[in-house]
Amino acid sequence: MMDILLYGLEQTHSYMLPLSPGSKPVEDFRHLSNMLGSLWWNEKHRTNKRYLTSIKVLQQACRNKAPRDSVIPAVLTIPSVKASNLVRLELDVDDLTPGNLELKIKSAHRRQAQRAKNAGLFVNESPHHVNLPDLFLTNELPLPLNA
Repeated sequence: MMDILLYGLEQTHSYMLPLSPGSKPVEDFRHLSNMLGSLWWNEKHRTNKRYLTSIKVLQQACRNKAPRDSVIPAVLTIPSVKASNLVRLELDVDDLTPGNLELKIKSAHRRQAQRAKNAGLFVNESPHHVNLPDLFLTNELPLPLNA
């Protein structure tokens, strides 16, 4: 069995081929896909129109109202994290499991921000206030940018 779900449609198109006795399901699926491919290419060579060819092949399918979730596979995404970021945040790869990934990274960033604050890297709490370096408060001129 092969189900095809077209973009933007709720209706699935199903192609079925009875299982051959003594053969593996993958062999039957290969046979079905080869038959559909041959049908598509024969029609494509006959009409020289891909759109019409696809319509012709889809007309050969059984249409059913199966829910989209039964056709679309569930996707589990696990983000990749650079090792250099883990070193800076003092985390290990084992700390980052899919269940607590966001929480661990968030707490590590907070920990680093607190260390920077305690080290005096943040002079003012306001993100809009910027303290000028002492160099600009003296009578000395800063070096030109292109020097």
